[in-house]
Amino acid sequence: MFSRNYDNKYKRSGLALWIGALNKQYLATDLFSGQITDVQVWNRGLTQKEVRQYMAEMPKGTEENLQAAYDFNRRRGDWVYNKASGKYDLKLVNGAHLTEQIKKVDSDGDGISDDIESGLCTNVNDPDTDKDGLSDGDELNLGTDPCLSDTDGDGIEDGFEQQIGSDPLNQDSGDTNEVLDESYWETYVHHETEQAIEQGTPEEVGSALLDVTDNTGYAISGIVPKSHDFTMMYWVKATEIKTQISGSRGVTSSQQSYLGINSRGREYVRFGKRGSNTGSKPSPIKENQWVHLALSVDDKGIRVYINAELMYLYSGDSGYVPSKFALWFGALNSKGVVESLLRGQLTDVQIWDRGLNQKEIRQYMVEMPNGTELNLQAAYDFNRWRGDWVYNNVSGRYDLKLVHGAHLTEKVGSLDSDGDGLFDEVEQALCTDPNNSDSDSDGLFDGEEYQSGTNPCRPDTDNDGIEDGAEYQIGSDPLVPDPNEININLDESYWSSYVDYVAVQANLEDIKEESGSALLDVSDNDGYAISGIAPEGSEFSMMYWVKTDAITLQLSGSSDSSTYGRSYLGVSRYGREYMHYGGGYSKSSSEPKPIKVGEWSHLGMTHNAEGSQVYINGELMFSRNYDNKYKRSGLALWIGALNKQYLATDLFSGQIT
Repeated sequence: MFSRNYDNKYKRSGLALWIGALNKQYLATDLFSGQITDVQVWNRGLTQKEVRQYMAEMPKGTEENLQAAYDFNRRRGDWVYNKASGKYDLKLVNGAHLTEQIKKVDSDGDGISDDIESGLCTNVNDPDTDKDGLSDGDELNLGTDPCLSDTDGDGIEDGFEQQIGSDPLNQDSGDTNEVLDESYWETYVHHETEQAIEQGTPEEVGSALLDVTDNTGYAISGIVPKSHDFTMMYWVKATEIKTQISGSRGVTSSQQSYLGINSRGREYVRFGKRGSNTGSKPSPIKENQWVHLALSVDDKGIRVYINAELMYLYSGDSGYVPSKFALWFGALNSKGVVESLLRGQLTDVQIWDRGLNQKEIRQYMVEMPNGTELNLQAAYDFNRWRGDWVYNNVSGRYDLKLVHGAHLTEKVGSLDSDGDGLFDEVEQALCTDPNNSDSDSDGLFDGEEYQSGTNPCRPDTDNDGIEDGAEYQIGSDPLVPDPNEININLDESYWSSYVDYVAVQANLEDIKEESGSALLDVSDNDGYAISGIAPEGSEFSMMYWVKTDAITLQLSGSSDSSTYGRSYLGVSRYGREYMHYGGGYSKSSSEPKPIKVGEWSHLGMTHNAEGSQVYINGELMFSRNYDNKYKRSGLALWIGALNKQYLATDLFSGQIT
């Protein structure tokens, strides 16, 4: 009825306790009018289990820390016997007296008299009020709740916990049943399976999802993450944007493993000591719209994805320590107490004991695993169930339990307007167009892209200049930038194969060659030009004309960020050259500063084994005699931007020719 965590700071008053009245500095106030029995005083705080136990059965008097126990069954004159002290040390005054108790009736034979049961939540005519296999009296003696079939909330009824040796007062479903060498949850699942077969509970199949829209229910698993190699993901549609979490939280800050949404339409996630509860944009989670959430953890760190897009990254150790609390779906199992209930629907829950990569997240968010995949622990698509139990495609058992009104709802007939393999309702939550089967026009259906792990909203997922569809055609990898790797089938680079492929497509599509007087314009966009040229060694020259809109760092070339794997030339913020080739570089800020806004300037760099030179408008600006020790990076040169391991940085704003 009340609980608060703080030091009560009690200070000894020296005033004795009175029973039936308040001893207010030896004036009797706030007197009782009625009857009292079974008074107990302890010099320690009892647990709820002990309160339940001793409210039904008086202590013997020998219990540790018991100061007084008065059942009023033994008296001498106006003095009542104390079972703890062995003395008559409770005095009745001012007309207080003992009345003989009417013979107690226990109609249901549960060990609790009817007059007591009438004040409890139990039924005087039912010995097992909560139908958990234990009589009400036994439950009070054990300390379990006779009106709650699962006192500790771990999904296993108290009676069965008592039977198999687990603790009905503390969640331990993931602990090992030493007798059977399996978890208590597995033992319980086997028992429930046998009961279902005996009772003829039918197995059912259909197209369904978990519905907790109109109830306070959720789904209980027996899964406790054992290490920092972990993935949890699911689809969710919330009726309102507020904190709604699935997972578990243990006693310490390291024992946390949960994933959900916050009140700002973003992820709410924690694994070990690390997590995210941000309000930053974008906010892709909307009311009554399906969204996919994924948490992936390994020794590289923590990654959180919304609709397969990376939203949070922490590189480092999560500090995760396993707890004893199993994962719940549709609610947070917070130290055995339900918190942050979902209002909405949930489906396609997956648990892995390894961290999936983005490709795998994309793949398995649209196509559930078949259950045989390595490191897959659980896969619940809610399409097969028996009673309140949902089938796990991995274990081959019904091992996910629906509680407190959670139920399955039939999926509404889904429409795929563009025939790309993704339902319109799902596409509304994604970046794809439900009316365009190839949203990014890269030659692959949106559904195919999710299944293969490429990005259906980005024609060139790995940003190497070759569209995803073309990469499949020429045999390169659309997820790994590899334009300068060798196509062993043709003994040429993939870029060369791509150039030939584009030429063939141009002929098929009747795209004409054009000629004229033109230049590259990157003044009003974030564009650049991609070549297939990767410098091979110390002998190298690159030059071009540029007219810039601003004197800022603007580069053309490539860099793998190593000391000798850089090859770029551009404009510095001082109006001078900014050059790096192998170990040679020039970033001068001294006069002259010939590069001006809105004026054409010619940049050139030359390198050989003897040294490096930089020219602006044909004038030598830098020269040094040494071996530049250039080391081939394999990265192609980009014009109008720096190819920094296939990320475009230091973009030009202006014109180039």
